[in-house]
Amino acid sequence: MAYNKHQFWTSANVSVSTNYTVSLSDVGQCLIANNSYPITLTIPLTSSERFEFGDTFYVTRTTSHAVTLTGSNTTVTLRSANSGTRLYGMGSTGAFINLGGNDWVLGGDMAVNTAFDSNAFAYISAANITDFTQRQAINDLVIELKANNLWSGITVLYPFVGGSATTHSYNLKDPTTYQITWAGTVTHNANGITGDGSTGYGNTGFAPSIMPQNSLGAAIYVRSASTTSGHEFSAALNGVGTGDFNVIVRTTLQVSQTRGLGPTFGTTSPGFFSGSRIAVNDMRTFRNGVQTGITTTTATESNTTVPVYVLAFNNGFNVPNGFSNAQLSFATIKQGLSATEEAALYQIVQRYQTALGRAV
Repeated sequence: MAYNKHQFWTSANVSVSTNYTVSLSDVGQCLIANNSYPITLTIPLTSSERFEFGDTFYVTRTTSHAVTLTGSNTTVTLRSANSGTRLYGMGSTGAFINLGGNDWVLGGDMAVNTAFDSNAFAYISAANITDFTQRQAINDLVIELKANNLWSGITVLYPFVGGSATTHSYNLKDPTTYQITWAGTVTHNANGITGDGSTGYGNTGFAPSIMPQNSLGAAIYVRSASTTSGHEFSAALNGVGTGDFNVIVRTTLQVSQTRGLGPTFGTTSPGFFSGSRIAVNDMRTFRNGVQTGITTTTATESNTTVPVYVLAFNNGFNVPNGFSNAQLSFATIKQGLSATEEAALYQIVQRYQTALGRAV
C-alpha cells in the first residue's frame, strides 16, 4: 500500500465554531467543534481543493450541538457504515478519508440523520416535508429554541417551509392546532409566502386573548417589505382600534395597545422584525435582534378576541383589509422576551433561514 503523508494526525488542533468548508490545509489536522449551535462542515469538490487518495482529516465534537458533514454538491460522495453524516454526540470523533476524486469514507462515531426532536418530527410528518435540508433545518430550529429556553414561550410558529399552501399552513409548535386557512391570491414557493396586496391573506385561527396581557409578542421574517400600507401580522379588538395586535413593518408594533401608540421599527428594509410587551408599561421593538423602539405608555386594553391574520388586517369583525404584498419566511406569536432573548431569537431564526438559502 502506498504511503500518504497526509493520512496521519500531524498538526495542532483547529477550532471550529461556525459553518465551515474544509480545505487542503486541514488535511492531517483535527477540527475541534466547539459550536454553540448546530453547524455543518462542507467537503468541497476536488476541482476547488486538490484532495488526493488517502488525505484524511479528523473532527471532534465537544458540545451538545450537532455537527454534520456534507458535500458541496451531489458530486461529493460520503460513505459510512450506517449512512450517517453526523457526529454521534458530545465527545464523538470521526475520521474522514479521501478514496480518490470526490469519494470519501466517514469513519468513527457517526450517527444517522433520522434522530429528530419529537416536536420537529411531528411537524415534519404532518406537513409531509421530504427534503433532507428542510427537515434538518426544522429539527435544528426546534433544538436551538429549546436549548435557549424559548420554545416554551412560543404559542404558534409558522416556519413557511416546503413551498406549498399546505406545508405553509402548519403550526410548528403544534401541527394539530391553528393551521392557517389561505384566501385570495397568496404565492407560495421555497422563499415563503407573498401577498398580492389586495386579496391574499391567511387566517391563523389564533386569538391573542388566551395570552397574558403583559407578556405577549410577535415576530416575522421579511424577505421583501410591502409596497402598500398593509399589515403583515394583524388583528384588532371590536373594530375600533383598541387591543390591536399588529406587526406592521412600515410603521409600528402594537400589542395590547391603543392604535398609534406602539414603538416603531424605524425601517422598511428586509430583516427579522420582533416585538414584546414585558410589562404593563413596557413594549419594545427589535430588528435583527437590536432594539429600535420602546413605549412606556400604560396599556389598559384587553388582548383581541379575533384571529390574527397574516398578510392582512382582521378589522375586528373577521373581515380582512389592509392587505400586504410583503414576502414572509417566518412568523410567530410568543410571550414577551427580554432584549437578550430577542437577540438570541434573531440568531436562531437567521441560522434557520441561512440553512434554507433564503436569509437576508
